Amino acid sequence: MHRPLQTLVLAAASLAASALAQDAPRDLLPTTFPPCVSTDDDGAIEVHADCYRARFDLDGATLSLPSAAALTLRLADWGRAGHAATTTPHAADRAGDELVEYRHDGIVERYRITPKGFEQSFVIAARPAGAGDLVLGIAATSELHTDTCGAAHQELVFRAADDTPAIRYGEAVAFGRGGPRVPIATRYDGGGRIELVVPEALLTTATYPLVVDPAVGPALQPGGFASNDSNSDVAFDPEHEVFCIVWQRQFGANDVRIRAIRVDRDGNTIGSTLVVTGSGFFGTPTITSVRYLGVQRFYLVWSGSNGLLGQFMDPTTGLMQGSAQLLTTVSAGTRDRRPALAYGSNQIVLAWDRTPSGVAEPQEIRVRVLTIGSGTSVTLANEQVVESTVFGYVRRPRMSRKLLFQGAALVRMVWERFYLTPSPGDTDLRTASFAVFSSLNYNQSPVSVPGASSVGVDERNHDMASIEGLLTPNYLLAWEENGDIKGLRYELNGPVGSEFAIASSGFVESEPAVGAGSTEFSVGYLRADAGNPSVTYGVEAARVLADGTVAAVDRQLFATAGWTNAAPRGSSVADVPGADMSNGVLFTWTNVSTPGGAQDDIRAQLFEPVSAQAIPYGTGCPGPNGSTPTIGTYQRAAPGNQDFAVTVSTAPANSLAALLISAQLTTTPIPGAPGCDLYAGLPLLFALPTVTNGGGGGTITLPIPIGALPGAALAFQWAIYTPGHNAFGGIVSDDVDLHWNQ
Repeated sequence: MHRPLQTLVLAAASLAASALAQDAPRDLLPTTFPPCVSTDDDGAIEVHADCYRARFDLDGATLSLPSAAALTLRLADWGRAGHAATTTPHAADRAGDELVEYRHDGIVERYRITPKGFEQSFVIAARPAGAGDLVLGIAATSELHTDTCGAAHQELVFRAADDTPAIRYGEAVAFGRGGPRVPIATRYDGGGRIELVVPEALLTTATYPLVVDPAVGPALQPGGFASNDSNSDVAFDPEHEVFCIVWQRQFGANDVRIRAIRVDRDGNTIGSTLVVTGSGFFGTPTITSVRYLGVQRFYLVWSGSNGLLGQFMDPTTGLMQGSAQLLTTVSAGTRDRRPALAYGSNQIVLAWDRTPSGVAEPQEIRVRVLTIGSGTSVTLANEQVVESTVFGYVRRPRMSRKLLFQGAALVRMVWERFYLTPSPGDTDLRTASFAVFSSLNYNQSPVSVPGASSVGVDERNHDMASIEGLLTPNYLLAWEENGDIKGLRYELNGPVGSEFAIASSGFVESEPAVGAGSTEFSVGYLRADAGNPSVTYGVEAARVLADGTVAAVDRQLFATAGWTNAAPRGSSVADVPGADMSNGVLFTWTNVSTPGGAQDDIRAQLFEPVSAQAIPYGTGCPGPNGSTPTIGTYQRAAPGNQDFAVTVSTAPANSLAALLISAQLTTTPIPGAPGCDLYAGLPLLFALPTVTNGGGGGTITLPIPIGALPGAALAFQWAIYTPGHNAFGGIVSDDVDLHWNQ
């Protein structure tokens, strides 16, 4: 394994990379095998993969999901004003192990095959004739339907007859070679025609070829559409690389049950909805991932009519283990709700708020330690009171999911405190840090959060997460304040610096959810119109570095329209122990699907703060045996992926090959090598050698550093030593440009 590319300057990535990424699930989950690609007798190209089927024929490219949902896409016409050209259906061509192409005059309709689906793009060789914007007209044939019309940088969600989301299309971007990625409009006419609109300004300034890249993939709506779902939370199992989303579903006025679903590292659901509880009155579930005696499991906690209950789940099957255990016991009328979990070693700290009988709002924040044993139950330590009041209320404790241990469970907690005076009342945030023994040993006694305790200003709807530091965790606390999202960093014993704005604009931002990656935080939040805050535009996200720098803001996760109102509820990091690390977060929220809120559903979106995409470019030149070497990639070049690799195939066997890597994206004819072009321009950053095997293949692993930053693109190309074949003594493959984006 070669050393990480510390000099990487990273740029742009497609949303398709997060929807259709190539990482393979580990251990006990079903293995994701490479797709099987074959050609039928009639010339159609068939793809068979674990979770989808694809066919490329005269009708176009058809993506079929196990649910029988299918969508066929075909470039029907393209061009600028007065120069639009209709394309003629023809057979698709194989362009390497991972590529299928339809080659039209002046434009290539390209599909990259991955284990999770195909990624569509269009490659335009030269500036199109004419003036004005460029319009790509795509024929979309399906029994699915979408209600989204109009032109915007948006996704089209194609739904089945029962309104269950099946396939999403859109959120397109366009970019020239090595240039910035420009969001472009996606519009749908409601009758089977999608249009991608590339602005004239980009056509004029881009370095060609120009790539138009829409996202195509499964739509993730974990809870279905027809149920009344809310209060979701999510955790990540790093060993098996699986998320679990848990939420409450209302069947009747006195019948609320807990449901869950698993999601893989690529953002695709695994199996069907899981039944956690039967009929009853349950709610406000939370979840964490725990490990004891080498076994990784999920632990779920939810509220019931007589206290909090907890139970383990097998992440590989989704089956609940043992029976639900009563974790707290309350008398009739008293309510324990809004639990939060933090885990470390074999201990879980459980926090919650308690509402006495006959009182509307909670008046105590409580904690207790749960010790994991070898069975399917936990041992309960004494309950401890963190703060209580009889004037106003205290509620909604939040903790980082990670605990620090120095002989006891060390906790940083934040909660909401409502004061009755001054009238009409004031909501502030409180925090404390303590070790949990038989009593609470405070590092920092309960105190108001600086910047989140202004009189007359409501600071509320808080969340927090932590990144492990050298000595103590680095916490980020985020909250809602006057339509902005504010943040404050903490160490174990107190705040670091002053409050700062994470999202502050003329819009109304609210209800932040914080996820902690390996090296940075992600903050999801709502955005609404300042003139009508109840109408939400969608869910946005921001990048916050470990030092508190806001690196990016207002990155759209989910767009809404009209009366739709969405609220982020929780997040979890995709942080893999050992070599592989990540800053990816799965956000989940409640989406109000009807004006009166009678039909809510759970949504989720995988958020990669800095993600990657590989874009093929150019052509190789044939060697002594007449075959042309082809470059390929293995897994995503996402920051932190230690398993990313670049491959070569159909090269001369048993030959010296060098992988050329450059930040200079050029096209230079190679002297003495007719038909061979150098795409990785000089000076090279690296030239990494290997020897091809007897089949003409080879691989070099290139670990991607977790701290890589967005910036420019890198060109990758193979050079193969072929003495005597030409005057130059060598041939080259085609090129792959790796783009990173925030």
